[in-house]
Amino acid sequence: MRHLMIMLILSCFIPACTFSQTNYECDSLTKLLEKVYADDQKYRVDEWNSTIQKYGTNSEEFLDLIKKMNSQDSINLAIVSNIIDKYGWLGKEQISEEANHALSLVIQHAPLQSQLKYLPILKEAVKTKKAKATEYALLVDRTNMYQGKFQIYGSQFYYDSKSNIHVYPISNEPNVNKRRKSVGLPSMEEYIKMVDTTLTYRLPTTDAYKNKILIRGSIEQKENNLPLANALIYTPDNNLTGSSNANGFFQIIVDKKIISHSLCFKKEGFQSISVKIDAADKEVFELNVVLARTCR
Repeated sequence: MRHLMIMLILSCFIPACTFSQTNYECDSLTKLLEKVYADDQKYRVDEWNSTIQKYGTNSEEFLDLIKKMNSQDSINLAIVSNIIDKYGWLGKEQISEEANHALSLVIQHAPLQSQLKYLPILKEAVKTKKAKATEYALLVDRTNMYQGKFQIYGSQFYYDSKSNIHVYPISNEPNVNKRRKSVGLPSMEEYIKMVDTTLTYRLPTTDAYKNKILIRGSIEQKENNLPLANALIYTPDNNLTGSSNANGFFQIIVDKKIISHSLCFKKEGFQSISVKIDAADKEVFELNVVLARTCR
């Protein structure tokens, strides 16, 4: 009984942060992470959208923004990595809500190697309610996207060469809203409008990517780097499988058996080329094709 009383008395004086931290440390970490949060967001809110709308994603202005953002992300990652490695994933009972959110944001914006390192730690943090299931879902989608795999929860988008935004391909898409609901995300229809009010979305009734791979990219003219519209794409058995749009962008869905084989790209007045699809470990394959004019 005496030992129990001592333990109860001691527990009253243990700081809320962790057994190894003082309240001062908790306050210091909160202030540091709140600054990290602000630094993470300063390029990603107004400046990101305004730069794309005004200059496009192929502009010097956008590339300069990316450089500044990447530089800040590196600084933030060094801070957050040290904190997580030393203290674990700190919850909202230990630091402020904004500071807690900063942990997830910085890992979301880190290189793939760091994302994969902290993905299982974030998963455990969700189980102990130190992180949100939505944060884990977003990181799963990001790591899948960077590895050339279909996303699971539909949280990720990408821009084509003309700065048009697209939903990154989703695995088993007819059931994506069920998965989103399970982690506290809104439906795809609602989410799309939150991202871009000009976009529309219709939930498919069939899984277009089952046992398939998706190949997407752009087709340009060699002489001037201008996009080539209506370039035709043929499978190895000479079946027409798609074509480029007015912006030179194409996206085709083909059987996995095409892996290690070639696609043929043709356009009248240009030299045809064959491109080998070497995507054994991927579900989404990026391909940029350049066609040269034929001699006259």
